[in-house]
Amino acid sequence: MLNYMGPMIRMAQEKEKGIKHALLLKGMSPLAFWLTWFISEGITVLLSSLISVSMIFACQLFVYTGAGWVFLGFLLFGMAYATFGFMCSFLADKAHTLAMFAALFNFLTLAAFGITQFYLINGNKVGTGVIYLLFLIAPVPFGHIMHEVIDTELWGKAWTPSMSPYGVAAYCFLAIDIVLYMALCLIFENFKDVFNTVGKKSAVVDEELGSSFGMYIHMYQYIHACIHLCM
Repeated sequence: MLNYMGPMIRMAQEKEKGIKHALLLKGMSPLAFWLTWFISEGITVLLSSLISVSMIFACQLFVYTGAGWVFLGFLLFGMAYATFGFMCSFLADKAHTLAMFAALFNFLTLAAFGITQFYLINGNKVGTGVIYLLFLIAPVPFGHIMHEVIDTELWGKAWTPSMSPYGVAAYCFLAIDIVLYMALCLIFENFKDVFNTVGKKSAVVDEELGSSFGMYIHMYQYIHACIHLCM
């Protein structure tokens, strides 16, 4: 559940086998394609969250904090990380290439979490906007929630989001991350389709003209595509 590489690698394998391209050619809309993935991963994350939280409380790792807060954190983070994997699948078409990107992202997210907790724990003056910006990286708010829960449990108390200055914000940003990552997936999908179409048209123009004039038309079509996308 806590690994975004799973959906990312599976999507890359679909692209390698041409499954995604075939589905889109048969008339499946990009929105339907991504919703299918979202629902399937949502079921997996839901079951994984139930099992994980049940084991945590069965083993009495958490005693005082309500199971509902822990379950909600796991569920939101699982979905945020899955959608993050969806978004990262656009970086390459090969599974092994995406695996290398994933290793880099793991390091960067760990660094972002460390920086956030350092500022929060040591009470250094840092703008709230900076914390919120780091919370757009899904592991950061989830890590903050788990840190606060564990720290409060060690003191023999039950943790609630209101006990932490950023507790409520952490949950909210996990939900925001899900929406943000899915929206970026749809934007990237449309962006890719526009430029694939423009690239094919430009190739035909360049071949027909066989001159530098084709290059100018190529540039014009890309600019026009960008303007159309923004509008």
